[in-house]
Amino acid sequence: MTLGTTLNSKFWKIVFLLAGIYTTIGVLPGIFNSEQGLLDFTNQIIDDWSTIYFFRSLWITVFVFGIGFFIVAKKPTQHIGIVIMGFLGKLLFASNVVIQYSNNNVSQTAMTAAFIDLVFVLMFGIFIFKYYSFKEIN
Repeated sequence: MTLGTTLNSKFWKIVFLLAGIYTTIGVLPGIFNSEQGLLDFTNQIIDDWSTIYFFRSLWITVFVFGIGFFIVAKKPTQHIGIVIMGFLGKLLFASNVVIQYSNNNVSQTAMTAAFIDLVFVLMFGIFIFKYYSFKEIN
């Protein structure tokens, strides 16, 4: 079995396709209704223009990550860099949410998003481990 047949399997393509769908759809409310997105994540009404602008820009950047996952889904082994970036982005986001949740700064909605991201972190981590383990063998 080769790296390509193992990590370019239908299973991994579906994992990255789901990550792309989840990420792109998940940020749309924050892009198109940033005030409500901030309320959903923080349980606070935020009407400061610069804060709303910053978070809308952040959600647009995360939307680009979602597009990256769609690219990975076509042929995962050719896009390990995007996988690593996605792994780090989702891991750091989820870590920050857990810390902020423990300080009562974010909502249960944010924790749910962080939990789902941690599932993808686990899957991406397994993919990265297998990718580099196979490369070392060959």
